[in-house]
Amino acid sequence: MSDRSGSVPTQVTHDGYFDCHMLATIVALMLMDSAGRRPLLIWSVVGMIGSSGILTVGLMNLLPFSSIFSVGGVMSFVWFFEIGLGPIPWLIAAEMFPPKSRTTATSIATMVNWLGLFIIGIIFPSMQQTLDDYIFIPFAILLILALGFTLEFVPETKGKTLDEIQDEMNSK
Repeated sequence: MSDRSGSVPTQVTHDGYFDCHMLATIVALMLMDSAGRRPLLIWSVVGMIGSSGILTVGLMNLLPFSSIFSVGGVMSFVWFFEIGLGPIPWLIAAEMFPPKSRTTATSIATMVNWLGLFIIGIIFPSMQQTLDDYIFIPFAILLILALGFTLEFVPETKGKTLDEIQDEMNSK
């Protein structure tokens, strides 16, 4: 991806990515208990959708400063991922299940996550060759679906007992 960033030096993009990743993780740790898991998750997905759009515009290389859009899109995507969709599903999965089934449930969630990453790793090169500059559009569509799922089915778990969380989930 850094080879598509045009006039932005590779070292700058790599350093910026690392700094953005680290800073967003620290911010997520500070906000998770005060802001709540669900709002961070929602803002994370919304931000990633917008970042996918910015990145797509940058990759289209229609403007003299498209490289800034590309790098900015990647950095904002990383930022929004790290404040919500990166860490929160792991936390919520552990909070939603009773102790007797927690290990099995989180193991299944981990397996599904890694299976999804494996599938994306396998199909991404073909998708990139076919879709070229529009490679992030399918992911934006999946993020829109994830937003709908989150709004409809994911409860706030912050400060709630397991019984309260399960009652809320059963009422949906």
